[in-house]
Amino acid sequence: MNLLKTLIKNKVSNRTILKLKYMIGKTGLPKTLRIDITAFCNAKCPFCPRVAMPAERSTGRMSIENFTSIIEEAKNFGIKTLKLYITSEPLLHPDFAKFVEVAVKNEINVQISTNLSVLQHRLNDLRKVSKLQLSIEGWDKESYEKYRFPLKFERAKNNFEFLTNDPLLKKIHKEIHLPVTKITNLEKFFTLWGNVDAIRIDFMQPYNYFDKFENKFISNYPIKLQNEIYELHETENKTCYDPFDEIVVGYDGKIHLCCLDFHAELPLGNISDGFKKVLNNYKRKSIQSEFLTGKVDTCGSCSQFMQASQDQKNKVKISIDEAWKKIKPNAKIIFYENTWESNG
Repeated sequence: MNLLKTLIKNKVSNRTILKLKYMIGKTGLPKTLRIDITAFCNAKCPFCPRVAMPAERSTGRMSIENFTSIIEEAKNFGIKTLKLYITSEPLLHPDFAKFVEVAVKNEINVQISTNLSVLQHRLNDLRKVSKLQLSIEGWDKESYEKYRFPLKFERAKNNFEFLTNDPLLKKIHKEIHLPVTKITNLEKFFTLWGNVDAIRIDFMQPYNYFDKFENKFISNYPIKLQNEIYELHETENKTCYDPFDEIVVGYDGKIHLCCLDFHAELPLGNISDGFKKVLNNYKRKSIQSEFLTGKVDTCGSCSQFMQASQDQKNKVKISIDEAWKKIKPNAKIIFYENTWESNG
């Protein structure tokens, strides 16, 4: 581990670090499992990969029996963290409480991402999870209802107040991931939503879709937001740990490559094949090889590799600094390597 820290400090390439970690067994054996217990989402966000998602994958849900089987194998496999979200709103599953109970019973930490639309009647269930990620981009009624159409601002705000004021939820880490655009009002955002543990800020990205003819992922800018999103550039350094460190399972058991793969078109198998067979899947291994050799084709045009310029980062950093000094939200603000945090 000291060698890894030395390499990072000396700015050795990310691919070299990935290769070294893979060689010494620090990556490649997943400790995190992602599962879509339902395929349904009640929002139609204009920036979400669901806009290009195949219709046949937008409905359906996992049975508690299949989920229990997966979790029991996950425990034996050494999985420590379960993220109950990929493409959908997990709280919409009618058996959500049972899913959480099964995971907790098997001593697996549960993390949830929610759009706050159906929260209040789930508070008792959420008290058992270790982390809540809140999906919010808007800073007022108009912007919220544009980014989270057709959800309603008043419901989200009321549910947010319930969530942050529930004494039994105080110990649970609550975090917002905020992808900013050119028009994001950070002062208003911090005022409305700043009463969480952390707000992690980066840039709103293009969404991914899977091109069947090219057999690879392509990214597109959402048409409805094209004048708002920063124009990002494709980075040459394409390193990703997701195909190594996570097992991502759709509602029907199909294996997704990562959390940005909303199509599940790649021949990666089914979780019913068993964890070992999934991890040794030929396509999975070939994609890992692409990252290890630097010849990244399947994922080469993924939105993950669309990066902001230093000037764009500096501009947003200044905006964050000004908003933070004025509002002083309770949340720790994280923007790449920069943080803002109240000493109190």
